[in-house]
Amino acid sequence: MMNCIDWRGLMLKELIDKGNELDREGKLIPVGYNQYKLSPIRIVIHIFPDKNLEDSIMLSKYSDSDNRPLPMLSRASGIKPYPLVDESGYVFGIERINEDVIDKRAAEKHEKYIELLTKMLSSDIITDPLLLEAIKYIKDNLDYIKNIVEKSEIGKNLINKDWVSFIYEKGELEGKHLFENNEVKAFWKEFVKQDLCFKQKNQCIICGNDDHLIKKTPSGFAYRGSSRPFTSVNKDAFVSYRYKNDNASLGICLDCAERISKTLGYLINNDYIETIFNDKTAQGKINMDSSRNLDAIFWIKEEAEISS
Repeated sequence: MMNCIDWRGLMLKELIDKGNELDREGKLIPVGYNQYKLSPIRIVIHIFPDKNLEDSIMLSKYSDSDNRPLPMLSRASGIKPYPLVDESGYVFGIERINEDVIDKRAAEKHEKYIELLTKMLSSDIITDPLLLEAIKYIKDNLDYIKNIVEKSEIGKNLINKDWVSFIYEKGELEGKHLFENNEVKAFWKEFVKQDLCFKQKNQCIICGNDDHLIKKTPSGFAYRGSSRPFTSVNKDAFVSYRYKNDNASLGICLDCAERISKTLGYLINNDYIETIFNDKTAQGKINMDSSRNLDAIFWIKEEAEISS
């Protein structure tokens, strides 16, 4: 089959090549994960399965300075739980948002969270017996764990949007957040793919592989104080493989889309960027809405000595 990479794909392929290099160095965030400006996790639930049930749960406050990449998927279109770390509204069905407001969908969110745990237990991707044991323990004892949390000093004021994470204190899982487990990451990648990709397979415009192409990019990148989508300025960047005009494939597979987005985010956040301001107001203020103001992102493909 002929590779359909065009000039747009070649430009993005350079980003992916840089991303592959960063990934080998352990500098890229996993597919389906993203970095919050401040970690939303408030409580870590430590499970000691070899102890009696009444002594098996210990809670600790999460350090705000420990800002780990977390599972992320747009919830604008509905209820979507995250694996083994999430808002307490999903994990426990806690309704309270503040003193005056409750989340009327908390019970539904909790139901979806349990459904996600059930899918993880039956998944072909998760095969580690100890990880399966941990997921089953959490699923079977969520009500008991919720009761422990709500009666504790650090959990009594837990609200709907506060996140909780689980650590299964046994064997190789001891001391490790379960959502960072490699099999959990692999499961989440496939979950994201099912949510964001078309069922039909086509050739990715960048890597040339036959794969499920995305309807939209799963994550943007943080820049100038907010998350930025990966988009074209003046027209559709990728219009091939259209199934219908209002629901077009971008022509890119999930792996390529995520690698592009994550690489851009890394380069921006590590000062591989030069801003060129060509449009200012009469008072000298920068017109942030002008397309004449450019942010040039750059990187060195091969290390080389530069002499003056």
